[in-house]
Amino acid sequence: MANNLANRASANLAALRALRDSADKSMFPIGCRAGYNYNRNITTDALPAYLSRSRHVLPYGASQIAPVYVGGHGALAEQESAGFSGVHVGLAPAWGAAAGNAYDVNAIRRVTRQGKFNMTIPAGEFSVCDPIGVDIAAGTAIGLQFYAVGSTTNPLAGSRETARSKTWGEEFARLYASTSDLSLVQSGWPANDSNARACIVPAVILGRTADGIRRSSVAIIGHSIAYGQVSGGGLLSRDTGDNDGNIGWIERWIASQRPFSAFTIPGDELRTWMGVNNANALAANYAAQRFALLSLGFTDAIVQLEVNDFGTITVDQYEVLFRAFVNKLKGIGIRVHAVTPFPIADSTSTLAVQTKHAKSDMIVDWAARVRTSAVATWGCASVIDANAVLRDPVDTWKWRSDLDTLVGGASTVDFTHPSQLTTVWLAANLGVSATSLIPEFPS
Repeated sequence: MANNLANRASANLAALRALRDSADKSMFPIGCRAGYNYNRNITTDALPAYLSRSRHVLPYGASQIAPVYVGGHGALAEQESAGFSGVHVGLAPAWGAAAGNAYDVNAIRRVTRQGKFNMTIPAGEFSVCDPIGVDIAAGTAIGLQFYAVGSTTNPLAGSRETARSKTWGEEFARLYASTSDLSLVQSGWPANDSNARACIVPAVILGRTADGIRRSSVAIIGHSIAYGQVSGGGLLSRDTGDNDGNIGWIERWIASQRPFSAFTIPGDELRTWMGVNNANALAANYAAQRFALLSLGFTDAIVQLEVNDFGTITVDQYEVLFRAFVNKLKGIGIRVHAVTPFPIADSTSTLAVQTKHAKSDMIVDWAARVRTSAVATWGCASVIDANAVLRDPVDTWKWRSDLDTLVGGASTVDFTHPSQLTTVWLAANLGVSATSLIPEFPS
């Protein structure tokens, strides 16, 4: 299965690159990936069961947009399912105030693929929509929606966004075949995808600015902390997001000032990115598709990957992989911004009395290596030192003891993941802005 997926994905990505490099070669990833809370469904937005929406900010505006959809995989196991047909895509040139989650349905533009409104998205493949002419001002949010037709004997009872794909890192808009299937998504991570009719998502939103000049576009690469998984009440949940739907500290820090796509998945590992994760039989396929997507015009990558690899491999082994990863990204024209890891302590800790985690010393070691060598030796463009902001200044493996006071409440519950309050505070207190590290026009 993996080879079949890889072969088909390769053909699709060739078409993507041809689109990106057509005409004056000015297409690039132009839109921000919306937070999960902006994929609407019948229970929250009174939409028909067969329709789903997502909201995307365009920091630079646009004169053309070409959404790239992907479909057909299951979630956690990335199972290949049947292809999906009967998908109609719409684009709303403006989405009103985020708090309203609304746009003018009369302004929706039909989007085609190869001149046809009725799209087919085969399993594991990318569906490249035809470019559509627009006149969208910088900072405007657009709406993308899809409509899928179910049969009379097996109607689609609901459309819900749930987990993230291991391949492209985006949220699924998943269509289920019966009302009972919706119970699978209440925890956010369905255990079995056998009832899913399809998984469809705009993996990348390609576009062109009015002046035809490419600008910076960011790929966020990381695990659950980079993704926006937060601890609270003893449980892990998603950051509920800011007014633009940005979740997690990195998206909040970028604050929709640069286009980004979040290639972030809870539990992700650098070994999977590099295709060497023996525990994941499809790791090589994931790696091939991920790097192909990254080649579509991203200029910068913010990378926070480490803690899930540690313990399985040593810090020395991780450094070898990381340096190879940086070189691979630089080879496709991407500048790498290395994030120092968050502190980690045993989950039974309190801020006043913290107990070392098995990975605490590895985190301290890796943070020191990143500070010393990421720019000077490994070729990274910058270091984003989140660790220095969150750690205790004396016992550097610990979380700082005054963090609850600083963030205005519980800063962490499990002492691995930040709370939502911490994501907000950290984004505002890094000491460096996203726009200063990532200029509008790449050098």
